[in-house]
Amino acid sequence: MAEDGAGRIYTLLLDIRERLAIVETQSTAILAEQGRAAENRQAVFDRLAAITLDEAAVRQRVERIEPIVDRLNAAHQRSKGAAMLARALWTVAGGAVGAAAAFVAAKLGIKP
Repeated sequence: MAEDGAGRIYTLLLDIRERLAIVETQSTAILAEQGRAAENRQAVFDRLAAITLDEAAVRQRVERIEPIVDRLNAAHQRSKGAAMLARALWTVAGGAVGAAAAFVAAKLGIKP
């Protein structure tokens, strides 16, 4: 009976030993992956640090683009105004044509 208990304990200890080996393997893999991730992060940080913005060049490009954008906005506003005027004239012309047709029809004695 005592051997039965000792055998059981021995089996449990072997099972714990196997599980610890699995945990150790997983921990090793996790640590290796964390090391690779740290290296990749450092490479990204190094590349970001190497990027420098030449403020004067950016400002010069913006100053060169601003007048073009202003002219485009003005042209867009003019075209919108012209479209509104054309729409209004078309409405007035349509009304005038309708009124002229009604006038002619009335003079000719044609009833609607």
